Amino acid sequence: MKRVVIFAHFDKQNIIDPYVIDYLKELRKYSEIIFVSDGDLEQREISKISDLCFDNICQKHGEYDFGSYKRGFKLLKTKYLEKFNKLDEVLFVNDSCYLVGTFERIFSEMDQKPEIDFWGLTDNYIDSENIEYHIQSYFLSFRRNVFLDRKFQKFIYNITKLKDKSSIVDLYEVGLSQFLIQKNKKMLCYFSSREVDKYIIDNKFKLFSDVKEIYDKHSIFYLYVYNYVYSDKFYVLLLQGMPLLKVSLLHINVSVGDKLTFFWHDIIIKLNLNGKDKIIKHNTRLGHEIKNKHFKKLEYIPTKCIKLFIRIKLSNYFRLSLFGIRILKIKL
Repeated sequence: MKRVVIFAHFDKQNIIDPYVIDYLKELRKYSEIIFVSDGDLEQREISKISDLCFDNICQKHGEYDFGSYKRGFKLLKTKYLEKFNKLDEVLFVNDSCYLVGTFERIFSEMDQKPEIDFWGLTDNYIDSENIEYHIQSYFLSFRRNVFLDRKFQKFIYNITKLKDKSSIVDLYEVGLSQFLIQKNKKMLCYFSSREVDKYIIDNKFKLFSDVKEIYDKHSIFYLYVYNYVYSDKFYVLLLQGMPLLKVSLLHINVSVGDKLTFFWHDIIIKLNLNGKDKIIKHNTRLGHEIKNKHFKKLEYIPTKCIKLFIRIKLSNYFRLSLFGIRILKIKL
């Protein structure tokens, strides 16, 4: 398929980090790229991606990722109209993930599904009938009968600066999926929450064994989440071939109830994935406290968050659950 990726970038120091270069190199195997940064980048930074992207916009606009998607889409349609009209897919991708795998299988399989109108990697909210159900906007792909649709183009062109992140999620992230669903466009989520749950059920004892090996003792996962990409279930996504790891998942102030995220480094090594050194360097440069198994704040988690890790029913039974599946029941 002929594709163009609109890649949204933001860095508070106006730097194109090596992990972003790695991500672009992987995407370039399957698609041409327009790079759009919400920042005033110097030419020495832009030169880093000159051989990977056929055009770029690197100016502060303050409309976040969707503002970058809008600018890249407009540039593609106006400056490269002939190319635009010959495309099979336009993708919206942002830099909120580290590349730890490959997209080869994903694009190969999606090439065999021409009936799909739009697709992405992960979804949010298990019930696809829920009005808040959406495919998450860090990686979205639109086929011809979507991106050529004038109403879709109007939706993109009407993107504007909003006051907070929740408004962006409601109007643009959820709004875009719901807009296409209501237009009866056929969608597909490659690592859907439903498939993740099925994988867990089919492989629960193997998963439990793997987690014990990583954690060195019984690790109890934070179970009650729908946004799997930001939870301990990121491990299951990686096992299924997910090639990305959310940047913010590794920050110490995010999802402290998820214990396995503190062992992301061990997981990357165990699964023989790429990028761990660039991940550490990126966070060091930005001064972020990154999760690790020796982090001092772990000391208070067992007492403060114990109910997140161990489900104790008020009876004479102790119940141990992994991903919501009861795997142990002991009479006390």
